[in-house]
Amino acid sequence: FIPQGYGREEPETRRGERDPTMDMFGMDQVRVGVEAILARDVSAGSMSADAALMSYRWFPAAHLDYYVATPLGRRLLAAGPLDAVHKYWWINQRRAPLEVGDDAYYVAVSNWYSDPDDSFGHLFESIEPPDTIRVEREGAHVKNAFVYRLRGYNGDPLVIGVPAE
Repeated sequence: FIPQGYGREEPETRRGERDPTMDMFGMDQVRVGVEAILARDVSAGSMSADAALMSYRWFPAAHLDYYVATPLGRRLLAAGPLDAVHKYWWINQRRAPLEVGDDAYYVAVSNWYSDPDDSFGHLFESIEPPDTIRVEREGAHVKNAFVYRLRGYNGDPLVIGVPAE
């Protein structure tokens, strides 16, 4: 048992990076935080009750899908190049797609952070500043999760580099 992390501490968007124990740790805290943010947004009428969760790359998408989206009854879609999304290209095909104009959430964890402007700026009209979920282990701040609101999906493909059939 490692009571505290040994990964990066700065910047906050990279907290926990290079600490392999962070890959699995804290997803229960992330789920609780995401659940509270989604409930608040739905209650305020600022986001749809069926807004998808988004991730960039297959990892951390798989962890977010299993530990956060599925328990909350939300669909998770992955975006990025085919060689980074891997099987999520097929998983995306089996889930309800985003429609033009839809809003979504991007959940980014700091140990596998991808800048939302780089990852989703070409897919959505705007990206709102995130809510931050602080993940702790034995009282030490070891990781963050950032929940961005992605506004106005433009209809472009989520996965690029898919060979023509």
